[in-house]
Amino acid sequence: MKKTYKTGTELYHVAQKHYKDSNCCAVVAIAITCQVSFGKAFNLAKRLGRITGKGTPWGIITTSYEALGYKLVRVESGAKTVSTLGRHLPSSGRYLVHVRGHVLAFDDGVVKDWSEGRRHRIKDIYQVVKDN
Repeated sequence: MKKTYKTGTELYHVAQKHYKDSNCCAVVAIAITCQVSFGKAFNLAKRLGRITGKGTPWGIITTSYEALGYKLVRVESGAKTVSTLGRHLPSSGRYLVHVRGHVLAFDDGVVKDWSEGRRHRIKDIYQVVKDN
């Protein structure tokens, strides 16, 4: 069976090599938090209006989660920067973290993005929950 769940670094590599895509942090975060392949997340966002190589508007991000059967639930946390997420969020669960101009995945206590350990100030944190 084809492995669809990878680290953020691996997915950025897949995006550049196979899809000629950049500025795809939201697509990578969707793929990780929904546990789907980069291709599935990429094609879904493209169908919803995302332009390859450009950032992803927030409306397309939320609609992508809904189309995959998930919802985003805003959570309050004491985390102020990406480097402090591990101390303030549970070690299980999947989260979408919004910082200025970027989103990233926080999955089972680990930042799955190039911004791990950085001091990017957090704007919002959303728990990714399966929609019943």
